[in-house]
Amino acid sequence: MLPILLDLKIIRIYTIGVFFVLAFFWGAYILWRNIKLTSFKEEDIFDCLFVTLFGALFTARLFFVLLNFEDFGFSILRFILINGFPGLSLTGGLIGGFTTFFIYTYIKKLSVIEISDYATGPLLLALAIGKIGSFFAGSDVGSVTTFLLRVTYIGYEGTRHITALYEAFLFFVGFYIAQKILYRIRREGAPQGSSLNFFLIFYPLTQIILDNFKDNRLYFANLPFDIIAAGIVFIVATGYFTFNNKKNILRESKNLVSRVRKYGKKTPHKKTT
Repeated sequence: MLPILLDLKIIRIYTIGVFFVLAFFWGAYILWRNIKLTSFKEEDIFDCLFVTLFGALFTARLFFVLLNFEDFGFSILRFILINGFPGLSLTGGLIGGFTTFFIYTYIKKLSVIEISDYATGPLLLALAIGKIGSFFAGSDVGSVTTFLLRVTYIGYEGTRHITALYEAFLFFVGFYIAQKILYRIRREGAPQGSSLNFFLIFYPLTQIILDNFKDNRLYFANLPFDIIAAGIVFIVATGYFTFNNKKNILRESKNLVSRVRKYGKKTPHKKTT
């Protein structure tokens, strides 16, 4: 683990900070590439990006402080001094970011769904890069394991899962899929909002699967906060997707059954002697 990338005595450059900057710039670059395909004004989109980022960072910190209130209390300094009292809630950041995004786009009369389709891929890419940073910084500690892929974290006993890298890999896969969905939307092969719906199903599913592989989990009323939030979003998003696409799902299911039956009829039966 390498929490401090460079110590210049006067100033310290933290590994996770460097990766957060990389995540922002790569995410912003892909967003810019996507937006160039549309009629949206770049200044409107990037104004939205910065406002959303501020809302996400504020609520990420706020959720972490509230869920660890016994360590922070009502101290404003502890809330602000993130280097001295580190901690952010990714789930809290996404909740705040999406809320800020929806409010801003509503005020500016921009298409929430359309912009979401173009922003989903860049968001997943940024999350992937950020997770790599949190792994090298040792801030996302995995649970104890004897599995082949394991490391030792500073300050923790035993070998542990490389959970942050698992998440990073899945987010890279999600980024690839989201971009493919976007291209299908542009060719009118998929309805608007498909990328957003994919994210609202894919991201919660990764958290439900991998949260049990984490050591430093956040709890609300003695229940894992990330799993509760992810479970609610996953159920709602899956239900919404199923309801809106029930005709397509039924049609594809019938086609699949029909192909299986045709294949079964074509398969010759062996004669027994």
